[in-house]
Amino acid sequence: MSEIGNGREDETIRADAAEQETRQTQDSQQTSCGRSKGELTIRIDTRYNRIHLHRQTLKAIGDPEFVHLGYLARTKSLMVLGTWVNEQKAIRLRFAVSGACYVHSKKMIEGIRSVSGVLMEQGSYLLHAGDLADKVPAVSFPLEKAELLLEEEPEKQA
Repeated sequence: MSEIGNGREDETIRADAAEQETRQTQDSQQTSCGRSKGELTIRIDTRYNRIHLHRQTLKAIGDPEFVHLGYLARTKSLMVLGTWVNEQKAIRLRFAVSGACYVHSKKMIEGIRSVSGVLMEQGSYLLHAGDLADKVPAVSFPLEKAELLLEEEPEKQA
């Protein structure tokens, strides 16, 4: 014999299930460095002088083979300009086996630190995209909103 439940209980169960699914989706969209999937970001690691270019950001500017990195003093932003031609001072993008793409540039990071006054503490900084250019494959990242990421301490074995 089957029981017929009242409509309110069924609605409550469906609402709870939908809420739980939404929570799981939001949790799965968070990456290890505190950004959401689909969000245009780069990470600057001042300890190792690396500028990590995230795949979603590269896709947004058309998956270029080369990039130009620049600093916009007027807006205190880091600019990433994509290109498919090996122009003077363009940086060829190479991906590690892990899929990571980063540029080593001690000069660039020291330059940003000296003119902008940000990124002074050693560590990794997450930068969120400010403006995505309409007519050129470029995106800017305001340095004023750089987030210092906390690094996890390796567990000490007893």
